[in-house]
Amino acid sequence: MSTWLIAPLIGSSLATASATPGGVPAPVALDGPHAAREVDLSKTTFADRSATATDTPVVVSGPWRVVQTVGGTRTWEAPLPVRTRTLFFHRPPSGMKLMRRDDASAPWRVARSDSWRFDTHSLRVRRPATAGPPPPGLYGLTFPRAQERESALRTAPTGSDDPVVRSLQVDDTTRHGLLLLPGTTVRVTVDVPPDGELRFDALGIPPEAADPAVARDGQALEVQLDAGGAAPVALASLRPLDGLPSASRLSLAPWAGQTVTLTFAAPPDGVDHHDAVLVADPVVLQPDPDPPLLVVVFIDTLRQDALGLYGNSVPTSPGIDAWAADAAVFTEARSVAPWTLPTARSLFSGVAPELWGVSADLPTRLRSAGWASAFIAGNIYLSSNFDMADGWTEHRCINWPQAEVQVDRARRWLDDHADRPALMVLHLMDMHLPYTEPDAFRHRFAGPAPAPFTEDVFHRNQVVQWQRDLDDAGREWLRGRYHNNLAYIDSLVAPFLRDLPESATVLVLSDHGEEFWDHGDFEHGHTLYDELLRVPLVVKGPGLPAGTYDTPVSLLDVTPTLLRVAGVEASLDGVALQDIIAAPPETYAERPIGFGRPLYGDRRWGVVKGDHKYTTWRSTEVLVDLSEDPEETNNLVDATTDTAHWRGVLSEALRTPVHLAYTLSPQRRAKSPDTTVELVVPGGIRAAWSAEDPTRMSEVTTTIDGDTVVHTWAGKQRGTRQAYVVPSDDPLTTLPDTTITVQIGDTREVLPVPSAPPTMDGRNHVLGRTRVEGRAVSLQLSVVPLPPDASVGIEGFDAEVEAELEALGYLDH
Repeated sequence: MSTWLIAPLIGSSLATASATPGGVPAPVALDGPHAAREVDLSKTTFADRSATATDTPVVVSGPWRVVQTVGGTRTWEAPLPVRTRTLFFHRPPSGMKLMRRDDASAPWRVARSDSWRFDTHSLRVRRPATAGPPPPGLYGLTFPRAQERESALRTAPTGSDDPVVRSLQVDDTTRHGLLLLPGTTVRVTVDVPPDGELRFDALGIPPEAADPAVARDGQALEVQLDAGGAAPVALASLRPLDGLPSASRLSLAPWAGQTVTLTFAAPPDGVDHHDAVLVADPVVLQPDPDPPLLVVVFIDTLRQDALGLYGNSVPTSPGIDAWAADAAVFTEARSVAPWTLPTARSLFSGVAPELWGVSADLPTRLRSAGWASAFIAGNIYLSSNFDMADGWTEHRCINWPQAEVQVDRARRWLDDHADRPALMVLHLMDMHLPYTEPDAFRHRFAGPAPAPFTEDVFHRNQVVQWQRDLDDAGREWLRGRYHNNLAYIDSLVAPFLRDLPESATVLVLSDHGEEFWDHGDFEHGHTLYDELLRVPLVVKGPGLPAGTYDTPVSLLDVTPTLLRVAGVEASLDGVALQDIIAAPPETYAERPIGFGRPLYGDRRWGVVKGDHKYTTWRSTEVLVDLSEDPEETNNLVDATTDTAHWRGVLSEALRTPVHLAYTLSPQRRAKSPDTTVELVVPGGIRAAWSAEDPTRMSEVTTTIDGDTVVHTWAGKQRGTRQAYVVPSDDPLTTLPDTTITVQIGDTREVLPVPSAPPTMDGRNHVLGRTRVEGRAVSLQLSVVPLPPDASVGIEGFDAEVEAELEALGYLDH
């Protein structure tokens, strides 16, 4: 099929707004789901998919230049033939290899790792000074991730509902728009408002993987308007450079009130190897002197009690505190997880993080109403590698930037979009290790580094190694460094907040907190205690009366709140904060707030309802009364506690069934062969699956056949991963008759089970254990939620950005 007719999604869940609150007609995003588009690919130049094999090196023909000569070795530099998403270059990302050969007909072989280096745009190879420059065809680079992206970019679409609407990344910036390869034509029909303008950025898209010496002449873009009955009018003729947006603001005033067709054409003109143009953020709008504005200040790793407005006696945030004096302050706000990725998914979708992508996210819903959106991010978990960049008008992500850089980027973007509805998310990373506050703030709350700290900059893994030697003074110094960074953020965020229009709706929040040995450990991602889950949530804007609100809320509530301001309705898991504020306090006082999904260790789940907090992991169940035990030290569960009630509350909060499941846990053994556990359960199987392992340190496959379940753990895994079986009948009564066998290699053993139904008293009980070929496998009963049918899983590892994850301390926990 060469022509697509893209009908607007009338009546869909992506509701449009007909006008802004000031009465200005709502902008029409030409790359949005409500634009009537016709896409003609009949003349498009596509690459041969069969010629894009990822195991074939991309040849580096040059041009080469000398950049260094040391002794008898000369270093030559050429353009890097692939585009990576990495930011650190001390080692190649997984799958990247430099290949070399003696001549163009010789077979490729892997070059020595110490003979080459790379950075964002350059490849450097070391050769004997007498050898001269590398001849053409001597070197090639394999990098499957980039080669796969190149194939997806340049080959014909298969079964796509809309083959040109894309989010594409160049360097640290992802833009959304219409991708035109040579020969592609897109026509969009739109009503022109008074004083209407057509706006877009034209962006040349460089190849993801191609020999830099292959000839290219760039891609021309022709834009014209057809009002019907008259000759089409040429509006623009451009040839944008790779990666450099060319902004166009074209007046449509002569056609105000008319229905016109806008045509974007990329003619095949000359050398079309790897040419493409992105028409980024194409929109027809009437400039608005006072457009609606949504701003989210997202301070990573900020625990609630670090802010003065939440009771901190250390003057860490005087500017934010002053701004919040006439804002709505929520004291019982909690995250959905103790780390960034699942939290951000819920924050920007309003649904459980496992359902990311199943329903439209916040920027996609706003684009359907003509809004611009930007996410200025600073954590690798918020990058395109973790599927967090699609949908935003502009998404910029660098790993671990300072607040000054982020605030400056946010200000410039807001200035560029000051006359249309816009969402800005400003993400700040300074509260996250490693602390890098400027010198002016270095001694604000912490003196010289005490032993065992050897320098001011350190990583989480170092703290974990040193923590046995840390005394109270050392721990207090570390928290002082944390407070230094909040003071630095405050110095920049406070004036940023003050400069926003009074009509703006502004939220200040965090994704999770930070533990400073509150429960014997450090950092985040590992438990569900409130020092990690309770987050600041401060809101200011029309329809959000100032005050302190003790109603339980979740970060799930952020997207519904912002959509309410934008006039876009959606059915989501979260509740709009406007409704919570307007309702009598008792309406939401007993609302269950669910959470779980740690990054490290055992799967943990929990819920807060009223004054009580219930959490569970392995066979442990804990119930605490937060009104009397805010430090969560006294477990109220014993053999007489009705924990079934709390399992039901957990199920209500997570919106999925919660079961008591047989849980298998193999001992961690990096060199063990495959481990297979077979369960034969009388009465049949209701469900069986394996726990998530966000760090991807282990792999489990599960099969079900009648009343038999087989879990297999792949060998040579650095971690362990629990696997679950839920019987059709009561697991307590069926367990004594269940047969469990464990096989490793040729050795097979029976795992003993209790001869009578076990008692659930909240403690962590191992009900059976066996050891096969030196590896122990244990059996427990755990309370676990059933993954939703549409679950996409939460993976916290990506091989392409492994170095970035290591730099933030997310690996080797």
